[in-house]
Amino acid sequence: MREQFRAISREWHQFLGFGAEDWTGAGAGGKRRRARFEVEREEARFRRFARLSQTNMRGQLRQMMGDETEFRGQQEEVIRSIVRGESPIVQITGTGGGKSLSFMLPAFSASEGTTIVVVPLVSLREDLQTRCEKSRIESHVWHSRGSHPMSRIVFVTPESAVTKGFRDFVNRLQGRQALDRVVVDECHTLLDASQKFRRQMLELGGVLREWGVQTVFLTATLPPKDEAAFFSIAKLPADRVKMFRSRTTRKNIAYRVEIVGAQANRQEEEEDDKVCQIVARWCGRREKGRVIVYAGSIERVERLGEALGCGHYHAKMKSAEAKATRFKRWMEGGELIVATNALGLGVDVPDVRLVVHAGMPRRLRDYVQESGRAGRDGARSKAVVVCRKPGRPGQDARSAERAKGGRRDQKEGGTWEGAVEEFVEGKWCRRQVLDRVMDGWLGRQGCEADEEACDICTRRHWESMVEELIIQEEISSENRAQVGRVSRGT
Repeated sequence: MREQFRAISREWHQFLGFGAEDWTGAGAGGKRRRARFEVEREEARFRRFARLSQTNMRGQLRQMMGDETEFRGQQEEVIRSIVRGESPIVQITGTGGGKSLSFMLPAFSASEGTTIVVVPLVSLREDLQTRCEKSRIESHVWHSRGSHPMSRIVFVTPESAVTKGFRDFVNRLQGRQALDRVVVDECHTLLDASQKFRRQMLELGGVLREWGVQTVFLTATLPPKDEAAFFSIAKLPADRVKMFRSRTTRKNIAYRVEIVGAQANRQEEEEDDKVCQIVARWCGRREKGRVIVYAGSIERVERLGEALGCGHYHAKMKSAEAKATRFKRWMEGGELIVATNALGLGVDVPDVRLVVHAGMPRRLRDYVQESGRAGRDGARSKAVVVCRKPGRPGQDARSAERAKGGRRDQKEGGTWEGAVEEFVEGKWCRRQVLDRVMDGWLGRQGCEADEEACDICTRRHWESMVEELIIQEEISSENRAQVGRVSRGT
């Protein structure tokens, strides 16, 4: 009976493209013979994938999210690949593009099995848990202490994922043939890890490889130039990766840069003053929707929060409960919040209409993540950067003093990467720079008709109109002069 199943299984594996030449099981010397429990584990897992691959995913989507819901962009293609069991998968979809559906819908549709989701930030984890609850998907957060009930989705931090306690938990799941896949959300954060900063994230790729299950990596920001470094850190074989890449820029966001800082020694102060003016004008017009102001250091966040009379959010708040309370208060009625990048990854607040940066992040991908909090519901929104002129040193006296004290954020001030200089300088359409750097797309000339125009394209439009009016006036003047000459008989 077992041999019959294996023969049928091989045929289905070929049809579905599932599990062929499992890269996770091979060591440096080539393939090894798998133990019986591993074979049984894959057979049980295969049966679940075979059932799931025949499921009507559009019907499941509507059951989960409502009768009018449709797949957007590459969502359906990615999910089809996931339910076929293809691995490893890397999905690069712009902010607000619905990447979380890639693990939520398969979990919702399966009758059993567990998906582990590695989440780098507390705020993102809480947001994802809330979304799972609304979609009627069982989930829980893994902690080193306490019970660990069987759930469709288990959320874990990268630091916890590599511990012996969590690996024992995974072994128990695999002993019951219950682990379907591991998803790494906001996977670009692996590129930020170092021996001094979240060093456990450097171990994550090797740990996932040991587990030998389907792996899915999700992000909105992985520039083509960073792919090789990412594959190396995540321990992914580049020739086996199933890559899904869509456009990073968002049609409904109007990108703008405001240059300030006539006096280099007052750069940060002038930036903050301008930020307060922009926010005051916005609030004075009684615009609908929320506002996020981003700053690169905790000290600056707290100072701007005090100046604007609103709450602030950063990684060094007293406790996880304090963060959750502050975030909930903002969600339930607060219009404005000032934050570090701790509020910059994956948080799904639909009605943010204005994102303002007090100072430009050093890296373009950080800016894309944070500006992408705007307009996640598709409505018209704005992303404004207030910063120094390109080429000017990035520290004034105040930020230099913080640097000496070791409190300066790694993303604040300092030397901008070349792409940031180019974006801020404004010689080309803002989207043109974003598309080329973030997606490797060279075909853009400017903002298109169905997109909110950036400040560069808006300026060009008005300059073109003024030039046209001048030309028309010159033609009219010449025509009037011609008529005058004719009437005088000259």
